[in-house]
Amino acid sequence: MGNAPTAAIKLTFLDRDQNEAQVNFYVPYSTTVEQAWAVADAIAARVQVLSNALLWRIQLVWKWTADMPGPADVDSNVRRALLLLVQASDERINALLVPSPRDSVFEIDGRYAGVRVDLDNAAVSGFVSVLELPLLTPDGGAFGTDIITGGLSL
Repeated sequence: MGNAPTAAIKLTFLDRDQNEAQVNFYVPYSTTVEQAWAVADAIAARVQVLSNALLWRIQLVWKWTADMPGPADVDSNVRRALLLLVQASDERINALLVPSPRDSVFEIDGRYAGVRVDLDNAAVSGFVSVLELPLLTPDGGAFGTDIITGGLSL
């Protein structure tokens, strides 16, 4: 495992001009979601006694960073991205960006070679299993499980 894995509790406050300020606390990585929410609620209540700003958002973030990652692939470039469009059962279309796509996931023949994702590629079709997890959109809708198209993001 990497260096000091933690879970962050981030409390965001707004003032009268809609300026944001954030108060951050860290708890052990092993903290459960329920425990983290309890700590966040307790901290938020105590901070509110000291502040007249409006508590606007609470974020819980578990993070891990590798101590010494190995060298990245010589062909990697995180400024390039694969854009996948995923359709949910309610026909909403959601987007997913994958950084530094492998050249092998793109079509190799035809007009869109090297640009459009090859939906028959084993890595692409295998990715669908991840989409079958209970993923949601920011507004709580279903993310979707059907990759309908994709390509090199511009």
